[in-house]
Amino acid sequence: MNSFTRRRFLESSAAVLGVAIVGCNSKEAAAPQSRTGADGSVVLTGLGALESGKALVFTFPNGEPGLAFKTASGQSGAVSAKCTHQGCTVEWSGDSQNPLHCPCHNSNFALDGKVLSGPAKAPLQHYSLAQNGEEIVLRPL
Repeated sequence: MNSFTRRRFLESSAAVLGVAIVGCNSKEAAAPQSRTGADGSVVLTGLGALESGKALVFTFPNGEPGLAFKTASGQSGAVSAKCTHQGCTVEWSGDSQNPLHCPCHNSNFALDGKVLSGPAKAPLQHYSLAQNGEEIVLRPL
């Protein structure tokens, strides 16, 4: 017969509690939420404020990836992060010459979504970005 002693119970409980505490201390932010606003804009919540020189990944209401960014010089905006070549996810490089890069086939895009180098031929959809309290509002340009 296998007995479960008080000592074994306490050891198991301590291990489970330790894992739970580490999980609660995770620095990963909750996934941002997006919805379509009454005026057709895209409203993002759960992102917090954009930091200079950083980009935040989010998902549009239609399920496609997006990038909201703010450059070190203060320019902000957002783009669809779905590459127009074959649909891979475009990444923020932080490079002032090629700020948006598709790792699949090396297409590069400007902050306004224009193609800098192919094989992509069509630009990324570009959005204006406005911080409205805890929300970020995107409008197609």
